[in-house]
Amino acid sequence: MKDDGDEVVRAQYERWVYPRPIADLADPSVASQRFAGDPVLYAPLFWPDRKSRGHVEMLVAGCGANLAAKMAFDHPQINVLGIDISEASLDHARHLKAKHRLDNLALLNCRIEEVAALGRTFDLVDASGVLHHLEDPAAGLRALATTLRPDGVVHAMVYGRHGRAGIYLVQDLLRRLRLGQTKGDVAFAKQVVAALPAGHPVRHSVHLDASYDAGFVDLFLHKRDRAYSVAECLQLVEESGLAFQDWTDRYLYYPEAHLPLAHPLSAKLASLPEAEVWEAMELFHGNMERHDFVACRRDRDPSTFRVNFQDSGFMDMIPVPRQGLSIVRKGSDALELELKRWYSIKATVKGLLASAVLQVDGARSVRECFKSAAGRDVAVELCRETVRYLWRSGFVELLNARVNPGRPV
Repeated sequence: MKDDGDEVVRAQYERWVYPRPIADLADPSVASQRFAGDPVLYAPLFWPDRKSRGHVEMLVAGCGANLAAKMAFDHPQINVLGIDISEASLDHARHLKAKHRLDNLALLNCRIEEVAALGRTFDLVDASGVLHHLEDPAAGLRALATTLRPDGVVHAMVYGRHGRAGIYLVQDLLRRLRLGQTKGDVAFAKQVVAALPAGHPVRHSVHLDASYDAGFVDLFLHKRDRAYSVAECLQLVEESGLAFQDWTDRYLYYPEAHLPLAHPLSAKLASLPEAEVWEAMELFHGNMERHDFVACRRDRDPSTFRVNFQDSGFMDMIPVPRQGLSIVRKGSDALELELKRWYSIKATVKGLLASAVLQVDGARSVRECFKSAAGRDVAVELCRETVRYLWRSGFVELLNARVNPGRPV
């Protein structure tokens, strides 16, 4: 049964199709775009106990106009089911399906809370930008959890509480002005936003959605919109009956990519429990407008997806370069590492670490990379500190090949 809030959300996306519909998935500017829920590019993050990707069954929950079709177009070897409550959005997705002959794409009008009734199970569920618009996000995530296969994962994106503070100030202002979502309301709201002073918190970042009407409505005039802190993300996963696996953009939640190791704050953060480090880094940044995270079933063996640097087992794990990593030589013994995601993360590494990075090929273990770089066995403690730095900074993923070596997903 749809509640009034569901109907309001549905009506918004019927009138204001979001995101901006893509005309041609083969357009080079579109083809180059990749999303955090991509089942191939992010396979080492989703399934670190596997060496390669095989066939994937994927659910895109709240697929909007483009996302399910984009996934099916990019990866014809996977099967994609996209669900949404907006027929207008689904109609455009159907247009893309027909235009590009996407036989691996199916589309259904279905509420997330009712997804279990489909009787389907999935390796990957993507819930990007949708849970925060539900009346009960935990109930929605619980429903999605029922569709997971034993080693299936949910990739979710929810709004970040602190980084969107300026947006919520504007939302509150427009609400007090009793503005709705008519064309006249949108035009008036744009004049209000344009008149905001330069020092207003909403000016602190560029909001691309504000450049077109449907995006502006979604950003500033949404009728059901909530945001999450790190602690609230963890609570959401807990309430859904899932296990928290990792942050998609892990480097944002650890200090290694943002502070010198010698900085006193780095030492202070190192003394905190891991979840408190994540919470502290959210406050340190102050501008995180979203949280992307991965969760899995609670009965999944933690050793298949968690990295434990406390024992020497990580030495047998296989480092793989993170998607978007570039490596440039700087002199005879230094490398500049750069990871391009929401913003650029750069680091210069030297000596043994630089030599070891050059050995990372997605096939050799940590032990083998360092031994090849040094010409001898390297102490576990030295490897621990350097590999943990690379992993926390987001430059590499670590495949847990010792669990199920060579087994495809």
